[in-house]
Amino acid sequence: HLKYLSDSLEINVEDDGIGFDEAEIEKGSGLINMKSRAELIGVHFRLSSAKDKGTKLFMKYAYRSDSKLNL
Repeated sequence: HLKYLSDSLEINVEDDGIGFDEAEIEKGSGLINMKSRAELIGVHFRLSSAKDKGTKLFMKYAYRSDSKLNL
């Protein structure tokens, strides 16, 4: 889901798949890279998952006039 607000953009993605244990995220899986790249451009990034319970991803980008990213 995309939610356009007057001061930010919110992205929510959720599934009910097999999920994974967050404690077992390995370097090189891409998830750590996604988080660091998001934070680099000022995006709040939250990922949660549990085995057999699916995965949830939330990102929030606050609009700023000095932003490094133009939407």
